[in-house]
Formats: sequence, C-alpha cells, structure tokens
Amino acid sequence: MFITIFAQKFYNILCKYLKSKVRIKKTIKFRSSLFKGLRFPKAEPLVRIFKGETLKLSIKYLITDLMHVIILHINLIRMETDWCFMILAIDIGNTNIVMGCVDKSCRVTSLFRIKTDISRTAWQYAAEMYGMLNIFSIDKKSVDGCIISSVVPPLTLSIKQAVSIVFQLEAKVVVPGMKTGLNILIDNPASVGSDMVVDAVAVINQYSVPAVIIDTGTATTFSVVDRNKNYLGGLIMPGVMISQEALTSRTSQLPKISLEAPQKVIGKNTVDCMKSGAVYGNAAMIDGTVDRIENELGEKVTVIATGGLAQSIVPFCKREDIILDNDLLLKGLRILYDKNT
Repeated sequence: MFITIFAQKFYNILCKYLKSKVRIKKTIKFRSSLFKGLRFPKAEPLVRIFKGETLKLSIKYLITDLMHVIILHINLIRMETDWCFMILAIDIGNTNIVMGCVDKSCRVTSLFRIKTDISRTAWQYAAEMYGMLNIFSIDKKSVDGCIISSVVPPLTLSIKQAVSIVFQLEAKVVVPGMKTGLNILIDNPASVGSDMVVDAVAVINQYSVPAVIIDTGTATTFSVVDRNKNYLGGLIMPGVMISQEALTSRTSQLPKISLEAPQKVIGKNTVDCMKSGAVYGNAAMIDGTVDRIENELGEKVTVIATGGLAQSIVPFCKREDIILDNDLLLKGLRILYDKNT
C-alpha cells in the first residue's frame, strides 16, 4: 500500500510541477525515449502510474519503483529544458521584426524576419506568422507563451493581436517596471529603449561583467553594464545602412552599394571607397569607442556584438575578443519571460 500512496503523491507533485496532468501524459507520449537507457528491472509499474493504474504492491519492487520515480523526476526537469515550455520571442525593430522560438535553456530553435510596416493589419501579420510556422514545420500548439520587445509603439498592438489570432495566447510586452534583475542608473530609466534593456538582461545572465553591448541595427547602440550589474548608460549613433542611405540621397554622384569589405582600406574607385568607409570605418569606430569606455571605467570589459549587421562589421575590428551573438535579444526575452511569469 505504501508504494501506491507514494506513487500517487509523486504523480500529483509532477502534475503540479508541469502545470497539468494532460501535459505529463502528452510529454510521456511524445518522449518515450525518456525511458531508453534505464537498466532497472520491471519498468512497467512506473508506466502504469500514467495509465491510471497502480504500482505492484510487492515489497520486492519497492527499491526499483522508488528509483524509477526519482529518475523520471530528474528526466522531466531535464526534458523541460529540452522540449517543454517553448516560447515565441518577438523583437519589433524599425527595419525588421525578428521572431524566434526559444526553449527553457535560451536556445533559439527557429528564427525568421519579416519587414516592419506600420500600415499592415494584425491579420496580415498573422498570415505571415502562420506561413513562417509552416516553412519551419513548427506546430503552433508547441508554443506555450509569447513576449514582445518593441521600439515601434504603433505596431505593438497589431503584433499582439496577430499572436492571439495564430496561437490563442496573450503576449507579454516588455515595459518599464518589469522584473529585470538590472539596476538602471540613468537620468530617466523609463526612457531606455526596450531592446537595449533586453540585451543587457541577456548579458548579465550569460556573460561576465563589466560588459559593453553593441547592437548594429537601424541605429548602432552601445550599452555599458558595470561589474555590479548596473546599467550605466551608453551611446546611440546612426546605423551603418541609414548612414549610407543619407550619403547617397544627399549627394549627386555617389551610388548605392552593398555592404562588403573591399580588399584594401585605401579604395581605388568610388564604390570601393564607400565600401571601405562603411566597413572599415565602422569597425574602427567600434574599436575606438570600446577603448574609450574601458579608459573611463578603468577596467577591461567583455564586448558582445549583436544585430543584423554585426557579422558584416565585427570581423574587421582590431579587437579579437568581441563575441558575436546574433540571438542575444531573443535570449534576453526568454529570461524576462521567465522572470515575469
């Protein structure tokens, strides 16, 4: 009788842990490999817990059954990291909307981008989301939550509605006052862009501090976090592409160019000169800015670069310790989702 009572109580604990009995049964059904590799005799009594039956009442199986239940508990925790509780993280930027499915361990399993367009409706964005899910063969039922970071306020509501249409979920939105674990030491903490906050949250949880975070998007931003995980402030400057657009639109003879490095810094024609300025010039700007930040802090920093253009610029920096993390913001969204759930 002791075994049956113990198993039932442990079953209830596991149900509470994974929110519902349905999820446990679903988990066991789709992850039968959970039991592979176990070398204990008589595994059937354990499985019967989930079929509404009871364990065998023989004292002979007491030790084996207890070990099975403990191992199941450990594997369910591990499985939660690998499979359960996947969320959709959405970064609404000025140029693109980046979406990714992120699991409990902050691993981004799928990533896609769509163009930012405030004239589009929630249903149009929902159609794009649904299409992307089909391309990546993602079952929408496998998404358990959603969180949004937005620097385009007019689009935030439309994307929330699109998420509700596709996933039947209420998306969280990164706003001032959320639990972040980050102490923001600037004049007006509420004025910090949500993308900069999310990046900093990811860094303090996954990298050593003090740190400098470089986000190369529509704008190029630098965020500085000290050794006590305080957000000290940063820099904001025109992004690489927006600078090129301004250059070509305000001049008569300078053409549009692709963002790729020429063979030499000293260009021999107009296009190579422009490419050199865009790539080597921005790389030198990153090197010089980080050096000045280190001088002001009086110590070395961990440098993490992210954003759509980072991989085009960072390889040409003289600093060899810059870490490229294109999924940094999505990881930060996952961390914020967990802190505020």
